Amino acid sequence: MVTTCRKVCDHFIHGKGLLLSLVAAIGLTVSPVLSRRAADVGVPGFQLVLVNELSNLAFFLPLALIFRVPFRGNDWKQTVLIMSNGVLRVAGTTSVVVSVLLIPPGNSFAIGQGAAAPIFSMALAWLIMREAPGWPNVIGIVFQIAGVIMVVFGGKATLDSSSTDSCEPNCTTISLFENGTDYNVTGSTNNTATDEESFSKLIPDAFAAYVVGNLLAILGPSLLALVDVINRRSMKDNAKLTVLLLVETWGTVFILPLMFLLSTPKWNLELDLVFSLIGQGVIWTLSVGCLYTGLNTEKASTVYLMLGLSTVLGYVLQYYVVHITPQTLELLGAAIIVLTIVVVVGLAWRQNARKGKKEDKDGEGNVQVKDKLIGGADDICKETSV
Repeated sequence: MVTTCRKVCDHFIHGKGLLLSLVAAIGLTVSPVLSRRAADVGVPGFQLVLVNELSNLAFFLPLALIFRVPFRGNDWKQTVLIMSNGVLRVAGTTSVVVSVLLIPPGNSFAIGQGAAAPIFSMALAWLIMREAPGWPNVIGIVFQIAGVIMVVFGGKATLDSSSTDSCEPNCTTISLFENGTDYNVTGSTNNTATDEESFSKLIPDAFAAYVVGNLLAILGPSLLALVDVINRRSMKDNAKLTVLLLVETWGTVFILPLMFLLSTPKWNLELDLVFSLIGQGVIWTLSVGCLYTGLNTEKASTVYLMLGLSTVLGYVLQYYVVHITPQTLELLGAAIIVLTIVVVVGLAWRQNARKGKKEDKDGEGNVQVKDKLIGGADDICKETSV
């Protein structure tokens, strides 16, 4: 029984980074979909991003104080690099959230996490860290690209996959940045403000929103891939919690003024929506913690292949939460992406297990050699004393 439990624990340890990366994929999918749900009732996009930033600040700052980690890098250059990385992280996170508001979440996750992020993470990891991705990751990315092409060409140039004829005048709307001018899920506009007030329209054209949403779906995860590769390198020389603190907590400084400058925050929220926003922030923050743990133990390209799981979860959640029905070609593309992830997880887990066994054997051999040397030294001491 003890031997069996030990084997299970060893297998779990070998796959810890992979499992936590998959957990991060789930959380980083659920949180933006909850943002989409809040946007449906008129909460501006920057207010939704601010919720995530405040959650990061409320969680990571107390942890840093409790464990007394340094609030800077080992030198001023590393401190500047990590904090600059935080600026890029805010831009990437904002792009991801806005993309989910402009196009169906499943499409956004498939384009960004399914293909763009793994490709960029693999290239950047080699350029910055000289980290070879390995042939399973390369082949996996090729198949993911094929799946994403099917997803992109399977979608429609509207904010919803359903027919535009099915939208009634009072259909669900998405307030992007300006409170009062709303966009329904098919791209037509409804002005919910009084006739005396006029508000600027961010992207009133459905096709333009579709194009911008797809571009942001590529830009956001690509920026986050750059951020995470730099973070992976920074964690080799600095405490993981220090990197988390400097990268993930001070986005509030940028988002708070932008929220008031570019939108009108909505404060009168129903209780269930308040809990939804709290859940969105908590899930996002815990997912970020899991992602950093995965990056600390696995290659960046492997972690981002795991995040491709968000593709299928995005389609499931968008169907049940925001009632967007995916097209057949989109589902086939998502299936290819998920199958690729399963194969890569299995291969990576097997490689980690073999590596762990080899290290255990080497450790046992070193212990035996050490025991022999100690035993020989004891014999020599005994002979000398005689």
